[in-house]
Amino acid sequence: MVKESFKKEREYEWLVISQSYFQGALMNARILREKLSNFAITEDSPLDFCLKKIYGNYPQDCEYLIFPIIFNFKHGIEIYLKAIAGMENSEFYRDHDLLKLLENAGIKDEERKRIIKKYAFSHLLLPRNKKCDTKNEFERYPQGSPYDDLWLFPAVNNSGQIKSAPENTGFEDYIKWMQENNLEIKSIITQEKVDELIEDIEFLVLGLRKTSFGVSQK
Repeated sequence: MVKESFKKEREYEWLVISQSYFQGALMNARILREKLSNFAITEDSPLDFCLKKIYGNYPQDCEYLIFPIIFNFKHGIEIYLKAIAGMENSEFYRDHDLLKLLENAGIKDEERKRIIKKYAFSHLLLPRNKKCDTKNEFERYPQGSPYDDLWLFPAVNNSGQIKSAPENTGFEDYIKWMQENNLEIKSIITQEKVDELIEDIEFLVLGLRKTSFGVSQK
């Protein structure tokens, strides 16, 4: 891995920008949790007004938001690990592999390490995945990652049975096929998964902040 010198005068930016990625992911995860809530949101209530103001008229199912949320969270982890290593060693690796960056940062807390490793393998939605996201981009593109083998938004019939579309079906033909067979999309992304993601972000925000501040005070 190639190393790069860490500029001491940019230390504040490293910390704040990484925190900003965490906060951006956290805010959107909280919005997604409210959108997935099992409790009805009263029309024109303060919560309804805020969600409409923030969420806008986005036409797609809100579950898809989990991908940019996780992507930003993981990018925040990458920047933070590089910041910690840079403040400690005056240099950091120009790499995207969270496992290697974690080792280089020297974090000792086992729970923090567990969460970072969890997202290095995207285990929130891919619990059986064994391939590390060495480029930190599994959630960046719609194909070319272990997500290819997971039906995140399967088509189901009235009995809840998953149905497979014909091979090489494009978007328009897929919609037509669903309509002809009276199918609907059912997401595996649940409020429980979003709650788990929020807990992980909140834990790392506090834990990594303490670690970085501890290093900066040495």
